[in-house]
Amino acid sequence: MDVGSKPTRVTSDRFLDADPAWSPDGSRLVYSSDRAETGNLDLWIRDLRSGQDRRLTHLPNADYGATWSPDGKRIAFLSMLPHQQGAAVDVVDVDSGTVRERYRSAQRIPSNPTWSPDGRVLLVAAFDQYSQRFREGIWRLTLIPATDGAPQILDDVLTDRSAVSGIDEGPVWSPDGTRIALVNGGVLKIIDVDAAGKPRGEARALTTEAAHAPSWTRDSKSILYLAADRLKMLSVADGRSTDVPLDLTYQPSIPAGGLIVHAGRLWNGRDDQAQTDMDVVVDGNRIKAVQPHDTRLHTGRVVDASNQTLIPGLIEMHGHFYREYGEALGRLYLAYGITTDRDTAGMQYRSLEIREATDAGVRLGPRFYFSAPALDGTRVAFAEMYAVDSTQQLDRELERSSRLGYDFFKMYVKLPETFQKRIVEYGHQVGMPSSSHFLYPAVTFGADGTEHVGGRASALGNVYNDQMQLLARSGMELCPTIAVGGGFNQLAADDATLMADERLRVLSPDWAIEPTREAVDRVRQASPVARQQAWTRLTRLSQALLTLVHAGGVVIAGTDAPNMPAGAGLHGELELYVKG
Repeated sequence: MDVGSKPTRVTSDRFLDADPAWSPDGSRLVYSSDRAETGNLDLWIRDLRSGQDRRLTHLPNADYGATWSPDGKRIAFLSMLPHQQGAAVDVVDVDSGTVRERYRSAQRIPSNPTWSPDGRVLLVAAFDQYSQRFREGIWRLTLIPATDGAPQILDDVLTDRSAVSGIDEGPVWSPDGTRIALVNGGVLKIIDVDAAGKPRGEARALTTEAAHAPSWTRDSKSILYLAADRLKMLSVADGRSTDVPLDLTYQPSIPAGGLIVHAGRLWNGRDDQAQTDMDVVVDGNRIKAVQPHDTRLHTGRVVDASNQTLIPGLIEMHGHFYREYGEALGRLYLAYGITTDRDTAGMQYRSLEIREATDAGVRLGPRFYFSAPALDGTRVAFAEMYAVDSTQQLDRELERSSRLGYDFFKMYVKLPETFQKRIVEYGHQVGMPSSSHFLYPAVTFGADGTEHVGGRASALGNVYNDQMQLLARSGMELCPTIAVGGGFNQLAADDATLMADERLRVLSPDWAIEPTREAVDRVRQASPVARQQAWTRLTRLSQALLTLVHAGGVVIAGTDAPNMPAGAGLHGELELYVKG
């Protein structure tokens, strides 16, 4: 769209299209899409004159974050390593499609690359890991030669804190090569640099509001960015910003008319016994009644499940829904009977797009409840987390999360106690629950939930009584995720059908399940003693959950997928509860 005009739709289909970037002459767009239906995001080029699309990359993993070289002959992008554990920075020749890897981070995913004006150097924010035990580190500005040579970390700027937090926050090189724009500490900043990208001074703040996704104008005089729920243009010379009108709306897709499902057996999720020969009466998108079978109702749309069992849709209470797995991930959830997903680490605006596209009926998928981006201390663990180091930054993030319509807050392991207290109190004021990885101090401040029982159990799988009492008396929900602590791998080692399921073969890219497949093979090769010890620990964890429920505690089932295959993981989690 021209700035301030009505946007023009470029693609209109069920595929997941993301990260569009203009070619230098404005005649083409490069973007990521799963429209090849191979289970991966690939790079595609749209010729804006002819309207034709051309697939550019054919790599086995997801490709995204593309940006053109200044001469329009090459494109730099990220190619994700299996299981979201890192990414390579690659460069592809636009004409031949030849790909060269220029940098690899096997720890965490770097920021999208940006080119120097002469096309010789790429700049990213790359993860510098401080501790494997606590998975902590910071994102540091890193120069990468576009052809040959070793990367160079810029040590003399933004020391001891992340250059960026979260995703899509830059850095972005100005077209004239004199500045770098990025979001640091939650606000938009610029750094003066020389021709090689070396900083010439300290970072200077241009805004006091929460900013996201900076982008330079061609003349390097202005920066376009997101300010919570608004799009703004800022003049670098005088710091004045103006709102850019953005006419983008969507409508939820609500089915019209009625539907009858005739179930031979029905379990309603509450009673001990199933009911037989029942009708479920649906009006629009709501269940109107569940009642004994009545043939007089069977007009219009009818689903004959008289030889099948009907249950309520499953709810995945800790499933991370990443766009890099493509639109088929939503269908995979549904194929396993999961109709609701609670994502405990939203990826800022990316998660909102996923929810809106699904609600609008553009893509098939479950109902989504997304947390705001997980908030952590200055040393974070993952790209989607925000490093918070001041009360001012925290308040900006709380306000933005509320304005954007996130469903709850997630507090990670290094967030200071005073910040956790502020989040819980603010959330209760605006109707947004909060959850934490740790029981303490969250339980002291009245947090609503906590995640991962394995992290608070002993090496033998014991969850001690003081923790159980705190959970039961506080009313905090516990999402134990036993499956991610080795439980799913133990199940799959004994039951080959879990990993051989046709739903995984059709709807999940192979790279997404390969790490689990390898882990399951290692379990099968383990000694009988080691296998028995693992099962003993899992049994103790399950028994602790049963004790908690009997004491009045609340347990909700989640998996931490995709740390195991989505969909299949939740079935495994529930099976582990039963086995325990």
